[in-house]
Amino acid sequence: MLSSHCQRLIVAAGLTDLLSVNCAHLTAFRNLCSKQANIFLTHWINGGFYALESAFVMIHRNRVDEILKGIMHKDTCADDLDNLPRIFLTGAHSARNIYRCDGRRAIVLIGHMFLRMHVLK
Repeated sequence: MLSSHCQRLIVAAGLTDLLSVNCAHLTAFRNLCSKQANIFLTHWINGGFYALESAFVMIHRNRVDEILKGIMHKDTCADDLDNLPRIFLTGAHSARNIYRCDGRRAIVLIGHMFLRMHVLK
């Protein structure tokens, strides 16, 4: 099992291991497929990754429609994007809001080979 309850975690682990972590900032360098990225987001929506503030996950064969399949989402407004660090926006071609079961909102940015997530306070 990966280290959990830490501030920043950088890993090259598969989906099963990622689902067991609880850190503030997660960077995962092992490529997930679009369906695995969907499972990752669904896990957060259902209450997992409670302490997560940001995530960067490499995606292989990225398909936005598969990543967001079955997930209620809305386009992110320009004002919300203006409040994010510039580095978050680099390379992103899709920006969506998703909502956790407890009402928290996250902005999900999807690029050609990555998914970046920023949880709003």
